This record gives sequence, C-alpha cells and structure tokens, in this order.
Amino acid sequence: MILAAIGISFAWACGAIVVFRIGRWITTPLLRKLGLYRYYSPMFFTQPFGRCRLELHLGTTWDFFSQRRVSQHVLMAHLGAGMKGLITAIKNGEVDQKTKLRGTMYFLSNTTLESLGFSVRRPLPLEYIAFAANYIELCLLSSIVKHRISFVDIRRVRMINATAADLVAHEGEMLRLTRRFVS
Repeated sequence: MILAAIGISFAWACGAIVVFRIGRWITTPLLRKLGLYRYYSPMFFTQPFGRCRLELHLGTTWDFFSQRRVSQHVLMAHLGAGMKGLITAIKNGEVDQKTKLRGTMYFLSNTTLESLGFSVRRPLPLEYIAFAANYIELCLLSSIVKHRISFVDIRRVRMINATAADLVAHEGEMLRLTRRFVS
C-alpha cells in the first residue's frame, strides 16, 4: 500500500515536471513579449524572482532550438553580450543598483565567477530538488551544445549571488573575460 502511494506520488511529480517544462517552452515567446523575461542577448535573460530580485538565465529550451548553431563558444558569446547589456541597463537606471541577482551555474569555475563579482555557494537541498527537476532538459541542452551525449555533473552545480552594483564594479573584468567570445 505504501509503495503504491509512493509510486503514484512519483508519477504525479514526474507528470508535473513534464507539464511545467512544456508549459515553459510554449510560453517563452509570450513571457518575453510581456517583459517578464527581459533579454539582454538572444540567449541571456533575467526574470523577476521576488521583490528587488532577478534570476539570471542562459536561455530556455525555446531559445536553444531557435538558434541555428549552438556551441559552447556561442553560449559564452551570448553570456558575455548579455552581461554587458545587463550592466548597461544598470548604469542607465533601468535596473536598480540594489537589485539582488541570483542564478544556477555549473560551467564556470568559482574563481572566474568570484572575479566577476558573484559570491558562490553550494545549493541548498530545495535548490538541488529544483535543479533535479530540470536535469533531463539540461542534459538534452548540454548534448546539443557539445554535439554529443552529455550529462550534467550535479556535483558541479553552484548558486551565484551578486547585487547589480557588484556587476558594475566588476565590469572591467567581465569585459576582459568575455571579449574573446563577443564579436
């Protein structure tokens, strides 16, 4: 009886994840048009995450599939252009300097992230669960980028945090690091 209940709960959870992911894919153009997803490059956007908080994202599934060619170099170029655009928006007063920024990262080193003004920490248990809910999709997107089957190493996942002012203060390092990727 207990195993049946666990099985049903697991099936519901998996179904909810699939519905959420499909819903996010379908609604990406609408959320972009409504301004809930604010793009700073074709694959870098912010999304409100509470009061005076923004979550940083490097593209949705929709964005990945709408690109003609996606590679690690292209992703880094979009990240660099997006960060540059976000810093410009902060300097222009479109994003308050006190705004807190957060994101999930697994492909840049802690040293690099810290040099860009981010504090780095391991995810909390609930954040690991949220990451796990996206795991299959992330592996699919990673496989597309790397042009081979690829699995995301969950041990490398980190949470990054900064304020908008932190990014402006580290603008020179950001530009230096991404200059080789942004044309």
